[in-house]
Amino acid sequence: MAGIFVSQPPRAPRAIHLAAASGRASDCRGQRMVAREHVGELGGLRRRLLATGALLAIFGVLHLVPLPGLDPRQALAAGPVMSLMAIGISTSASAFVTVEVAALLWPRWRRLRLSLAGRAKLDRAVVFVVMALGAMQVFGVVLSIEHLNDVDAAVPLLQGNAEALVGVSLFAGLLLAFFIARAISKLGLLNGFSVLTLLEALRLANVHSGAGGVSASVASIPHPWALLCGFVLPILATLACFPRRATGDGEQAAVAPFELPVPASSMQPPALVVGMVSVPAVLAAFFPESMKPRLSWLSQFGENPWLRVALTLAVGMLLLWAFARPRTVRSVFSRSVGQGTATKLAQRALRESIAPTLLFLVTLTLSELLLTTLFDIRSLAPLIPAGVAIVLDFMTAVRVHRSGDWTCAWRDPRPYVFPVVQRLLRQSDIAARELSVTQATLFRVFAPFVLTEVWVPTPLASRATQLIEAAFGAEGEAHSGPEASDFEQSPERAATQRKRLYQLAAVAAIACVATASAVR
Repeated sequence: MAGIFVSQPPRAPRAIHLAAASGRASDCRGQRMVAREHVGELGGLRRRLLATGALLAIFGVLHLVPLPGLDPRQALAAGPVMSLMAIGISTSASAFVTVEVAALLWPRWRRLRLSLAGRAKLDRAVVFVVMALGAMQVFGVVLSIEHLNDVDAAVPLLQGNAEALVGVSLFAGLLLAFFIARAISKLGLLNGFSVLTLLEALRLANVHSGAGGVSASVASIPHPWALLCGFVLPILATLACFPRRATGDGEQAAVAPFELPVPASSMQPPALVVGMVSVPAVLAAFFPESMKPRLSWLSQFGENPWLRVALTLAVGMLLLWAFARPRTVRSVFSRSVGQGTATKLAQRALRESIAPTLLFLVTLTLSELLLTTLFDIRSLAPLIPAGVAIVLDFMTAVRVHRSGDWTCAWRDPRPYVFPVVQRLLRQSDIAARELSVTQATLFRVFAPFVLTEVWVPTPLASRATQLIEAAFGAEGEAHSGPEASDFEQSPERAATQRKRLYQLAAVAAIACVATASAVR
């Protein structure tokens, strides 16, 4: 009996063993659940990557489809210009700009820009504007084709009376481009409208550029390295404006500082100045010879690089004030910290953004002059920072979707709104990530299809949206949120700003030296 009692363990140790076994089983189940969750996250990332690639491939293949109703030989010789996607995404971009400008000018529509439900109504309006503008553009293209067919009857472009077929095909092509772009934005990792606009701009630049002339110009220039500067300097300036995006530190759990993303004026001032300096050549055709000398002073802004830079900086300051004046910026958090404190924070943010914005514009303007004046490479310099912005936002989206299951909870046209929203959500223990801020900063109202997006974990998306809508209200002004102490200057932030300023100053100085050496 004693041996029996010795050989059998007591009940308590057995319970302990069972608990340990159940604990190990639960740990294994937890590990399997974590593993399945990680696989699900990676699967979602793979699906988005595949959707992005497949939709871009479909868009590219449609450019190779000849336009029905045209002579096959002529259509194939014309290439993408006479393809099914001849109009492409340009009509969609114009429709977005039209709706956004109307919403800015019409007071009743202005509130729609600052809420998810309002943005959905504006997006539905964009569809109808795309159809209206597309119908007018298709009509003009069909008339142009008929005119070309009448000019050279020996080489017929149209096959019989195929005007209706050509018009329907062009209209279907621009609608396909619109819905492909929308599908990329919803299912992929890119903003479909921005990436398709960039691809079509590159295609048109390739169609209208003369490769032989460019190579001959490079061989005859005493400073061929100026061409390298024209390409590389805009890339470096864009990376300097968004250092956290370039290094991958922008999606960490740390609280984002409140500041105006640079360039606060957008990247459009150089493009606007290019249009302004071309006005004298257009007006000269409508004035007599005696009036042309009076228009010559305007052409000096296009010929003298330093006058061009001065005009660009002036336009940049006007746009900077229009987008980032303290009265507008303080409305983001004025009701949570008070009007006086909000005004001081907005004024400080404006002062900190002026110098880096002007340095970026100097670099972009001189790079464009190097490419257009010396090498006759036109319309390419503005596409370089746009391409860098798309790549940076794509890398950020990959990091966000790799870290978990996230959903967009808020979309806002103001690129500086995320720090306030992030602090608001942190009060409710909701993590937030920011997407598309690089493109939203560079494009602003000139490409309103790109908005700053706030992404949160999917189970908390509806709650986060309710909190943001309740905090900002119908007018887009924060009713409650972070305290003023949350936006105080920190040594780390000051050091980051100084580093960015030094980098942009160095890049702008290199651009000035390259321009002075090349145009001498």
